[in-house]
Amino acid sequence: MNASITKPRRHGSDRSVIKPLGSVGQVRRAGRSATLLAAAGLLYSAPSARAEDMKSETLEAVKSATVMVWNAASKREKGDTKLGSGSGYFINGTGLLITNNHVVDPGHGKSPREKWELTNQYNLLVQTVVTDSGTEEEKTWECELLYTNEAADQALLQALDEEGNRLETSNYLKFLPETQLTKRIKLVAFGFPGGDSRSVSSDKHPEVNIAEGHVLELPRTPGGRVRRIYTDAEVRAGNSGGPVVDVDGLVVGTLTLGVANEERRNFNALVPATLTRQFIRAAFELGKVPGGGDVVPFVDILTDADGRTVVPEFERLAEQDVLFYENGDRIYGKISTESITWESALGKLEVPTRAIAYVMSNDEGANLFLEGGNRIASSGIDSAFQFEPEGGQPGKQNFSDVGTVAFRAEDRKLAPVKGEVIVLETDVCRLVLTDIQGTLKFESRAGLLEIAIDELVRFDPGSGDDRVLQLNDGRRLTGKFGGEPLGAVIAATRTPVRLDLSNIEKGRIEIVEMTGDRIAGLSLTGVLASADKKIRRLAKILESNEPADARAKLDQLMEPRRLKRLSDTEKQQVYLLDAVAKLREGQAKTASKAFRKCSKAADENIAAYALACSNLLKHYEDFQFEGKPLSDRPTFVSAGEALADQRIKQVRDLIDDAEAQEDRTRGEYLKAINAIKKNETAMTASALFAGVAADDELIRLWKLAVDVCTDEIQRINDELEEKTGSRQDDSRRRSSRRRGSRGGGGRQDREVEKLNEQKDEVLETIEGYAIKLGMYGFRIEDPDIQERKEREDEEEPEEEP
Repeated sequence: MNASITKPRRHGSDRSVIKPLGSVGQVRRAGRSATLLAAAGLLYSAPSARAEDMKSETLEAVKSATVMVWNAASKREKGDTKLGSGSGYFINGTGLLITNNHVVDPGHGKSPREKWELTNQYNLLVQTVVTDSGTEEEKTWECELLYTNEAADQALLQALDEEGNRLETSNYLKFLPETQLTKRIKLVAFGFPGGDSRSVSSDKHPEVNIAEGHVLELPRTPGGRVRRIYTDAEVRAGNSGGPVVDVDGLVVGTLTLGVANEERRNFNALVPATLTRQFIRAAFELGKVPGGGDVVPFVDILTDADGRTVVPEFERLAEQDVLFYENGDRIYGKISTESITWESALGKLEVPTRAIAYVMSNDEGANLFLEGGNRIASSGIDSAFQFEPEGGQPGKQNFSDVGTVAFRAEDRKLAPVKGEVIVLETDVCRLVLTDIQGTLKFESRAGLLEIAIDELVRFDPGSGDDRVLQLNDGRRLTGKFGGEPLGAVIAATRTPVRLDLSNIEKGRIEIVEMTGDRIAGLSLTGVLASADKKIRRLAKILESNEPADARAKLDQLMEPRRLKRLSDTEKQQVYLLDAVAKLREGQAKTASKAFRKCSKAADENIAAYALACSNLLKHYEDFQFEGKPLSDRPTFVSAGEALADQRIKQVRDLIDDAEAQEDRTRGEYLKAINAIKKNETAMTASALFAGVAADDELIRLWKLAVDVCTDEIQRINDELEEKTGSRQDDSRRRSSRRRGSRGGGGRQDREVEKLNEQKDEVLETIEGYAIKLGMYGFRIEDPDIQERKEREDEEEPEEEP
């Protein structure tokens, strides 16, 4: 391997089109990661998805939402010089779309100086999109580039109509929840490989291309996050930025690059949908998205960790409600109405105003944005409220006369949610529910059936008024909903609702485990998610901080004869449970030894979880945090978060100091690498407590290691050139070594040989870190967000009175 890292091929701009730019879009990413995954037996094969597996209406909707993206420079007039093409997809009803950063930015992956030179070379860059490409409805629209992130290779664009307003988009794509992301998912990729070289005529672009495949690998960061997805869908240059969806049309990831792989011809990487959601959230938080667009698809994205829903353009105040009118006026005051009745597809709902974050009205009705990432669409007919404007007289106000009502946040007391919740998502609602009462009544060919809602995975339209149900045991049923509505409670606000599904055509139901004060990365139940029911049940008991209830059942599992019959994986699971139980019982020293043993388990999740616990117990030698024992689960988690925050700050300081250093000596290089390795070990152990925050710093630390090694290779090359008069390539080095082995050469040859040995060591180090970056290097990195994180870390908490 030479001094440059293997570069993966990009699926972005068509090379024939962007020839003047040379290697636009290329970045230094590991090319051997796929080979190493295959060698380790990590690659998974499953039946590929077929476009026929998708319903015709879903297929047409995804095709309609997928667009060709053009990047053009301005030579004599605006956008007269096309640079290259890629793909993209709409994500809301008013023309917001996602593509890759390397599709719209010719300077992607280049040095600051190269970026500056390209800016001068190409003047104004113009992005356009082609909708319904290759059909009779094909049209081209100009776009406004709103926000980009090079580290995540994502770009957010706003398509504009002929009058410069937001483009109305009837079809847009939603994202697959990460909890449903598995290797079993079948994939279908949409895009425009080859770009304009595939034009079918002088006035039309090609139709969208469809490629089929499946998930190959889901490498997870130490904190348990998926930062990259590998697929074998057959794609090539021009597919970049296009959606890769499951058979239901939900976005699994965004196609971004191909990775060199000796075992497979097709081995391509996706930016996971979860990371794209974070990117969209960052765009809203930073004010990059102009107000007035469709925010309905983003209700859960715009809900913070405490369950409060905040749309940045419509500020919510602590003590006042705000009315935002479509003409730009706003009025401050207080709503005195305690509850409002709404007509919706779920039936008539009485919703307390304390549970509502926003009401957004239009000609067709209203959307209620409830706390906790919930939404209900309603007719809004005759819905009104009593409002006392600041400095004015109280009176009755209709929601239909106001564009958006932002409810005050002062008295929003959100309930901590633990245990299983049901997420019901349809076109008319998104609800996070608990305390389900009753069963669904379903009239099928087999007669009247009673179905628990947690048995239902999805329901779709059938013929006429029929619905087609898919159950979690694989059964499919056709018939009609009937009977009394189900009772349920909205988890975050404890608001009772009635669920009548008979008026809703299609929907999905997901069961999500909410563990409240859970470890940020993988919870114990998450680590043991693949175990049998008995082990999972014990994990839930231990996470509820009731060790006495688990000990008797655990002792039965650990009885020698019974333990002997378990597989090696099951034994590792039981040993981990025993270690956690010992900790909860107050046997911290014994638990510490048990965790150290479990940290060597073959199962990566068990090993990572045990390593984090062992590392934490080692750090707090008295096994206490803030005067409380670590045997108490909330205390244990708080201690882990505190330690992780401390290590994150140390890493940030290390990165800042290292980036400011120039022209390192050999000794300074070794010192920097040793510091990186030391902090890497500590951060890896802390990642389960800090989750995304620790993952981000780990990836920044790996990138720093690559940069430090690259600088050291440059220093060695300079020294070699000084000693030999020219840079040595690998073949000359081997020839030099053969001459040295025959006894020839003097002091200079020995010095050259030593430098080459040092270079080999650095190359080995850089390769290891490059592989890590190649496996899960995508991250959300923004200077403004990073500065805000660091500022929050430095702020002293206010003392309680």
